[in-house]
Amino acid sequence: MTRLLSPGRSLVFGLLPTAMVLAALQPLNWDARLNDGIAAIQAGNSAEAVQILSPLLEQAKAFPREDPRLAESTMALAVAYQYNSQFDQAEPLYLEAVQLLGAGGEKSGSMLALAFENLGQLRLGQGRWQEAKDFLGKARDLYSKIGKPDDRRVANVDRLLGETCLGQGQIAEAVVLIEHAVDALRQALDVAPSTLAAGLRSLATAYTVQGRYPEAEAPLEESIRLTRGTSQTQLDMADGILALGHLCLLERDTARAMPLLQKAVHIFEAHDDSHLSSALSELGSAALQEGKYAMAKEYLGRALDINQKLLGWDRLSIAMVQGALAEAYFGERNYGQAAALIQQAIATDRAAVGGTHFTMAKLLLIEATIEAKQRRALEAETHYRQALDIYRRTFAANHPDLMKAQREYAQFVNNK
Repeated sequence: MTRLLSPGRSLVFGLLPTAMVLAALQPLNWDARLNDGIAAIQAGNSAEAVQILSPLLEQAKAFPREDPRLAESTMALAVAYQYNSQFDQAEPLYLEAVQLLGAGGEKSGSMLALAFENLGQLRLGQGRWQEAKDFLGKARDLYSKIGKPDDRRVANVDRLLGETCLGQGQIAEAVVLIEHAVDALRQALDVAPSTLAAGLRSLATAYTVQGRYPEAEAPLEESIRLTRGTSQTQLDMADGILALGHLCLLERDTARAMPLLQKAVHIFEAHDDSHLSSALSELGSAALQEGKYAMAKEYLGRALDINQKLLGWDRLSIAMVQGALAEAYFGERNYGQAAALIQQAIATDRAAVGGTHFTMAKLLLIEATIEAKQRRALEAETHYRQALDIYRRTFAANHPDLMKAQREYAQFVNNK
C-alpha cells in the first residue's frame, strides 16, 4: 500500500541532441564538459553530474543572456539537481531557463518545451497536480507546434498528463491518455528504450490502480527487458523491478516479490538513489504480509526517514509509509502506537490529496480495524463506511480493494 505512481526517469529526454546541435557555436572544451555532465546523469551518477555542471554554469554567467551556453548549462544543471533529488535547487534553475529561452524566440522552442516538461515532472512528484498539468500543457503545445503530429515528445508528455490524472483520482481518463501515449511511443522510430520503458511502467501503474493486476504484468516485464544490460539504463530497470515487486505483493505472491524488491534495493543503494525509499517501503509491506512485524518496522522506518529528510515534499508517500507502520504496530498488538500513527497518516494524506482520494480509503480501513480491536465500535463503523463510500465512487464493483473492504466490513458487522 506504500506505492502510487511509477517513478519516472525521462528528464534528460531531448537534452543531449540539443547540446550536439549547439556544438558548432561552442568551443570543443565547453561542449565536451556539457556532454560529460549529461552522460553522468544518464548513467545514474547525478551527484557527479552536479559537480561537473556547477562550475560550467558559473562560467556561463559571464556570458550575455542571449548566449546559448547560458541556457544550456542552466537546463543541464537543473536536470542534474532534479535527478539528485535536490528539488529546491532545480526549480529556480528551470524557471531561470524559461526566462532565458523565452527571449530566444522560435529557435529555443525545443528547450523551452523541455523546461516546461521537467517542471511538470517536478510538480507531479510533489503531488501538485494542477500545476503539473499547467506546465505539461505548455510543453505539449510547444512540442505540437515545432514537431510532427506523431512526435514522441508529445506522447511522453501525454503519459505524464495521464499520471497527473491518476494522482487526482481521474482513473478512466488517465488510462486512456497513457494507453494512447504508449501506442504512439511504440510507433515512433526514434524513441529511446528508457522512454518507452517509462511509458510501459505508467501503463502498468494505471492498470494496477484499476485493479487489473494480470494485465499490468506484461508491460512491466517488457519495460525490464528494454532496460536490461546497460549501465545507462540500470536505474530504469530497477524502477521496473520495483513496480513488478509491488504488483506481486498486490497479488499476495510474497515469495516472488521479495527477491525482486531486494534486487531493486541493491541497485538504488549502489547509486545512492532517492527511489530507495519506495523499495524499502515495499519490502516493509512484504514483511507485513509474512507477519514479520519487527522486520517490517525496520524497513518502513528507514523508508520514512528517507522520505522525511530527503523527500519531505512527498507527503502522499509519507502518509502511506506511516499507514504501513501502523499496520506493523497493530500486528504486534501495540494498538495505542498503531492508532497514533494512523491518525498522523490520515492527517498527512488529507493535507496532500484531500479527504476523498482513494488513498484515504486505505488509511480509513486501517483506522477502522484498529478501532474495532479497541472496542470502539461506533468510530470503527463510521470509518468503514467512509472508506467504502470512497471506494465505491472511485472504483468498479469488482475492484480488489473494494471487495476486500466489503469483506472486512461484513466481518466487523458479524462480530459486533
